[in-house]
Amino acid sequence: MRVKSLRYEITDSVEENEEKLFSHLEASTDATDLIVGPEAAFTGVFREREFIESHARTINDESIEKALEIAGEKNSSIVFGIAEDFEGELYNSALLLESESIQVYRQIEHENNYSWVTEHGEPVIWSSEKLESKIFPNICSDIANRGLKDYVEDSNPDMVVTPSNYGETEYFDLQSNWQHVSKEIDAPVIISNGGGFFQSGGNEFEFDGSSAIIEGGETIAEMSDYEGSIEVKL
Repeated sequence: MRVKSLRYEITDSVEENEEKLFSHLEASTDATDLIVGPEAAFTGVFREREFIESHARTINDESIEKALEIAGEKNSSIVFGIAEDFEGELYNSALLLESESIQVYRQIEHENNYSWVTEHGEPVIWSSEKLESKIFPNICSDIANRGLKDYVEDSNPDMVVTPSNYGETEYFDLQSNWQHVSKEIDAPVIISNGGGFFQSGGNEFEFDGSSAIIEGGETIAEMSDYEGSIEVKL
């Protein structure tokens, strides 16, 4: 199986983000089985609630329809995150697009802060007929949740996909956490980072996160200094 992880800077401009995302998707060949893009791949980094409300999209959005068409044309599975408006609620969601099907993993946004929690506290497993795989989706720093870490180890997926906008900090290292879990479950982890931002004074963001592909507890491909993609055969 050939898998690709994207890395590009997410901005406040939906149009600019869409241009980057679709440039990567359209440049892929039908030899690539799975493409993983970042959290909030075109809807923009998560700020105050008003910003999220104005940028959120439904899964019927024309940009998602376009990505779904590309998935069919390339015969690829595509994963990325969006700020989603679902039945009037705001979610930080990850999507799996395959031909004419869409599977969703949702986190709900708390009313008055930046904290995100899984809907009803329940993680999900995607079943991909195309990849013949059970896929565990998660977003950003989900792996810091001890219960989620136990769930993924107990559910024994064939792979893990992590759309993210989370950089390394002195308190939490996304890659090292997933290296440990990858070794425990003997499954690859594909991380796509669209920001690696941190907040300083409320609204400053830095593009410092790494995209990575982890297998057997080791990082086998990584990209941290530029925009682009990494691709490997697993």
